[in-house]
Amino acid sequence: YQYEQDRITVTDSLNRREVLHTEGGAGLKRVVKKELADGSVTHSGYDAAGRLTAQTDAAGRRTEYGLNVVSGDITDITTPDGRETKFYYNDGNQLTAVVSPDGLESRRAYDEPGRLVSETSRCGDVIRYAYDNPHSELPATTTDATGSTRQMTWSRYGQLLAFTDCSGYQTRYEYDRFGQMTAVHREEGISRYRRYDNRGRLTSVKDAQGHETRYEYNAAGDLTAVI
Repeated sequence: YQYEQDRITVTDSLNRREVLHTEGGAGLKRVVKKELADGSVTHSGYDAAGRLTAQTDAAGRRTEYGLNVVSGDITDITTPDGRETKFYYNDGNQLTAVVSPDGLESRRAYDEPGRLVSETSRCGDVIRYAYDNPHSELPATTTDATGSTRQMTWSRYGQLLAFTDCSGYQTRYEYDRFGQMTAVHREEGISRYRRYDNRGRLTSVKDAQGHETRYEYNAAGDLTAVI
Protein backbone atom coordinates (compact mmCIF):
# COMPACT_ATOMS: atom_id res chain seq x y z
CA TYR A 1 0.00 0.00 0.00
CA GLN A 2 1.36 3.41 -0.99
CA TYR A 3 -0.33 6.52 0.38
CA GLU A 4 -0.26 9.96 -1.24
CA GLN A 5 -2.33 13.07 -0.53
CA ASP A 6 -5.31 12.17 -2.70
CA ARG A 7 -4.34 8.72 -3.90
CA ILE A 8 -3.75 5.21 -2.55
CA THR A 9 -1.95 2.62 -4.67
CA VAL A 10 -2.44 -1.06 -3.85
CA THR A 11 0.00 -3.55 -5.40
CA ASP A 12 -0.47 -7.30 -5.03
CA SER A 13 2.12 -10.11 -5.11
CA LEU A 14 1.81 -10.33 -8.92
CA ASN A 15 2.61 -6.62 -9.23
CA ARG A 16 -0.95 -5.77 -10.29
CA ARG A 17 -1.87 -2.25 -9.25
CA GLU A 18 -5.14 -0.70 -8.18
CA VAL A 19 -5.30 3.07 -7.67
CA LEU A 20 -7.88 4.73 -5.42
CA HIS A 21 -8.42 8.46 -5.94
CA THR A 22 -9.87 10.30 -2.94
CA GLU A 23 -11.47 13.66 -2.24
CA GLY A 24 -12.51 15.48 0.92
CA GLY A 25 -10.98 15.99 4.32
CA ALA A 26 -11.73 16.35 8.03
CA GLY A 27 -12.92 12.76 8.25
CA LEU A 28 -14.90 12.95 5.00
CA LYS A 29 -12.24 11.60 2.64
CA ARG A 30 -13.95 9.26 0.18
CA VAL A 31 -12.86 7.17 -2.81
CA VAL A 32 -14.31 8.95 -5.87
CA LYS A 33 -12.46 7.05 -8.58
CA LYS A 34 -11.02 3.54 -8.70
CA GLU A 35 -8.58 2.42 -11.40
CA LEU A 36 -8.45 -1.37 -11.51
CA ALA A 37 -5.52 -3.51 -12.64
CA ASP A 38 -7.28 -4.39 -15.91
CA GLY A 39 -7.52 -0.71 -16.86
CA SER A 40 -11.20 -0.30 -16.07
CA VAL A 41 -12.37 2.69 -14.04
CA THR A 42 -15.31 3.17 -11.68
CA HIS A 43 -16.60 6.37 -10.08
CA SER A 44 -18.51 7.20 -6.88
CA GLY A 45 -20.36 10.39 -5.94
CA TYR A 46 -21.15 11.74 -2.47
CA ASP A 47 -23.17 14.54 -0.91
CA ALA A 48 -21.76 17.32 1.28
CA ALA A 49 -21.97 15.03 4.33
CA GLY A 50 -19.88 12.35 2.64
CA ARG A 51 -22.79 9.99 1.99
CA LEU A 52 -22.81 7.86 -1.15
CA THR A 53 -25.26 9.16 -3.77
CA ALA A 54 -24.14 7.49 -7.00
CA GLN A 55 -21.88 4.81 -8.44
CA THR A 56 -20.82 4.42 -12.06
CA ASP A 57 -19.31 1.13 -13.20
CA ALA A 58 -16.61 0.56 -15.80
CA ALA A 59 -19.23 0.38 -18.57
CA GLY A 60 -20.64 3.79 -17.65
CA ARG A 61 -23.79 2.41 -16.01
CA ARG A 62 -24.93 4.62 -13.14
CA THR A 63 -26.74 3.59 -9.95
CA GLU A 64 -28.25 6.39 -7.84
CA TYR A 65 -29.03 6.44 -4.11
CA GLY A 66 -31.77 8.68 -2.68
CA LEU A 67 -31.20 9.84 0.89
CA ASN A 68 -33.30 11.32 3.66
CA VAL A 69 -31.75 14.75 4.12
CA VAL A 70 -32.09 14.70 7.92
CA SER A 71 -31.35 11.10 8.90
CA GLY A 72 -29.18 10.08 5.97
CA ASP A 73 -31.18 6.87 5.54
CA ILE A 74 -31.37 5.47 2.02
CA THR A 75 -34.90 6.01 0.71
CA ASP A 76 -34.51 4.56 -2.78
CA ILE A 77 -32.00 2.97 -5.14
CA THR A 78 -32.36 3.42 -8.89
CA THR A 79 -30.39 1.03 -11.10
CA PRO A 80 -29.04 1.91 -14.57
CA ASP A 81 -32.14 0.43 -16.24
CA GLY A 82 -34.43 2.71 -14.21
CA ARG A 83 -35.69 0.04 -11.81
CA GLU A 84 -36.31 1.45 -8.34
CA THR A 85 -36.17 -0.15 -4.89
CA LYS A 86 -37.79 1.80 -2.04
CA PHE A 87 -36.95 1.71 1.69
CA TYR A 88 -39.27 2.65 4.57
CA TYR A 89 -38.48 3.40 8.22
CA ASN A 90 -40.30 3.92 11.51
CA ASP A 91 -40.03 6.99 13.75
CA GLY A 92 -36.86 5.52 15.27
CA ASN A 93 -35.20 5.36 11.83
CA GLN A 94 -35.38 1.57 11.88
CA LEU A 95 -35.91 -0.13 8.54
CA THR A 96 -39.45 -1.55 8.36
CA ALA A 97 -39.98 -2.42 4.69
CA VAL A 98 -38.19 -2.80 1.37
CA VAL A 99 -40.26 -2.76 -1.82
CA SER A 100 -38.51 -4.22 -4.85
CA PRO A 101 -39.04 -3.10 -8.45
CA ASP A 102 -41.34 -6.10 -8.99
CA GLY A 103 -43.58 -4.91 -6.14
CA LEU A 104 -42.65 -7.68 -3.73
CA GLU A 105 -42.05 -6.50 -0.17
CA SER A 106 -39.86 -7.64 2.71
CA ARG A 107 -40.67 -6.42 6.22
CA ARG A 108 -39.16 -6.02 9.67
CA ALA A 109 -41.05 -5.73 12.96
CA TYR A 110 -39.81 -4.40 16.30
CA ASP A 111 -41.04 -4.56 19.88
CA GLU A 112 -41.72 -1.52 22.07
CA PRO A 113 -38.06 -1.13 23.18
CA GLY A 114 -37.07 -1.17 19.50
CA ARG A 115 -35.66 -4.69 19.30
CA LEU A 116 -36.02 -6.65 16.08
CA VAL A 117 -38.57 -9.43 16.63
CA SER A 118 -39.26 -10.69 13.10
CA GLU A 119 -38.18 -10.47 9.49
CA THR A 120 -40.49 -11.45 6.65
CA SER A 121 -38.89 -12.18 3.31
CA ARG A 122 -40.23 -11.35 -0.15
CA CYS A 123 -41.70 -14.85 -0.40
CA GLY A 124 -43.35 -14.69 3.03
CA ASP A 125 -40.86 -16.73 5.07
CA VAL A 126 -40.51 -15.42 8.62
CA ILE A 127 -37.48 -15.39 10.94
CA ARG A 128 -38.30 -14.67 14.59
CA TYR A 129 -35.98 -13.31 17.28
CA ALA A 130 -36.34 -14.01 21.01
CA TYR A 131 -34.57 -12.36 23.95
CA ASP A 132 -33.55 -13.67 27.37
CA ASN A 133 -35.06 -10.80 29.32
CA PRO A 134 -36.78 -7.44 28.78
CA HIS A 135 -33.49 -5.57 29.11
CA SER A 136 -31.43 -7.67 26.69
CA GLU A 137 -30.65 -5.92 23.41
CA LEU A 138 -29.21 -9.00 21.70
CA PRO A 139 -31.27 -12.05 20.69
CA ALA A 140 -30.78 -15.36 22.49
CA THR A 141 -32.44 -17.40 19.75
CA THR A 142 -33.60 -17.12 16.17
CA THR A 143 -36.20 -19.39 14.60
CA ASP A 144 -36.58 -19.63 10.84
CA ALA A 145 -39.57 -20.52 8.67
CA THR A 146 -38.83 -24.26 8.97
CA GLY A 147 -38.84 -24.11 12.77
CA SER A 148 -35.07 -24.53 13.03
CA THR A 149 -33.60 -22.68 16.01
CA ARG A 150 -30.17 -21.14 16.50
CA GLN A 151 -28.83 -20.05 19.88
CA MET A 152 -26.46 -17.24 20.79
CA THR A 153 -24.63 -16.52 24.04
CA TRP A 154 -23.31 -13.00 24.65
CA SER A 155 -20.92 -11.43 27.14
CA ARG A 156 -21.94 -8.50 29.32
CA TYR A 157 -20.16 -6.29 26.79
CA GLY A 158 -22.20 -7.52 23.84
CA GLN A 159 -19.57 -9.88 22.46
CA LEU A 160 -20.72 -13.13 20.88
CA LEU A 161 -19.30 -15.96 23.01
CA ALA A 162 -21.01 -18.96 21.43
CA PHE A 163 -23.23 -19.73 18.48
CA THR A 164 -25.10 -23.03 18.20
CA ASP A 165 -26.65 -23.82 14.84
CA CYS A 166 -29.80 -25.80 14.15
CA SER A 167 -27.79 -29.05 14.01
CA GLY A 168 -26.35 -28.48 17.47
CA TYR A 169 -22.86 -27.59 16.25
CA GLN A 170 -21.28 -24.88 18.36
CA THR A 171 -18.74 -22.19 17.51
CA ARG A 172 -16.98 -20.41 20.39
CA TYR A 173 -15.28 -17.01 20.38
CA GLU A 174 -12.54 -15.57 22.62
CA TYR A 175 -11.51 -11.95 23.19
CA ASP A 176 -8.69 -10.07 24.86
CA ARG A 177 -9.16 -7.48 27.60
CA PHE A 178 -9.61 -4.79 24.96
CA GLY A 179 -12.55 -6.60 23.39
CA GLN A 180 -10.66 -7.73 20.29
CA MET A 181 -11.44 -11.21 19.00
CA THR A 182 -8.44 -13.48 19.52
CA ALA A 183 -9.75 -16.95 18.66
CA VAL A 184 -12.59 -18.81 16.95
CA HIS A 185 -13.12 -22.49 17.81
CA ARG A 186 -15.41 -24.58 15.62
CA GLU A 187 -17.10 -27.87 16.45
CA GLU A 188 -14.81 -29.87 14.15
CA GLY A 189 -11.77 -28.80 16.17
CA ILE A 190 -10.83 -26.16 13.62
CA SER A 191 -9.55 -22.98 15.25
CA ARG A 192 -8.35 -19.62 13.98
CA TYR A 193 -6.24 -17.19 16.02
CA ARG A 194 -5.77 -13.43 15.70
CA ARG A 195 -3.00 -11.26 17.19
CA TYR A 196 -2.77 -7.49 17.61
CA ASP A 197 -0.05 -4.96 18.38
CA ASN A 198 -0.09 -2.54 21.31
CA ARG A 199 -2.08 -0.06 19.20
CA GLY A 200 -4.87 -2.58 18.64
CA ARG A 201 -4.02 -3.23 15.00
CA LEU A 202 -4.41 -6.74 13.60
CA THR A 203 -0.92 -8.16 12.98
CA SER A 204 -1.55 -11.82 12.17
CA VAL A 205 -4.18 -14.48 11.55
CA LYS A 206 -3.20 -18.14 11.99
CA ASP A 207 -5.34 -21.17 11.19
CA ALA A 208 -5.36 -24.65 12.72
CA GLN A 209 -2.77 -25.88 10.19
CA GLY A 210 -0.35 -23.13 11.21
CA HIS A 211 -0.79 -21.08 8.03
CA GLU A 212 -0.30 -17.43 8.93
CA THR A 213 -1.23 -14.14 7.27
CA ARG A 214 0.64 -11.09 8.57
CA TYR A 215 -0.28 -7.40 8.36
CA GLU A 216 2.21 -4.53 8.39
CA TYR A 217 1.63 -0.80 8.98
CA ASN A 218 3.55 2.44 8.59
CA ALA A 219 4.18 4.97 11.36
CA ALA A 220 0.87 6.69 10.59
CA GLY A 221 -1.02 3.46 11.17
CA ASP A 222 -1.87 2.84 7.51
CA LEU A 223 -1.85 -0.76 6.29
CA THR A 224 1.17 -1.17 4.00
CA ALA A 225 1.43 -4.92 3.38
CA VAL A 226 -0.44 -8.21 3.71
CA ILE A 227 1.94 -11.17 3.68
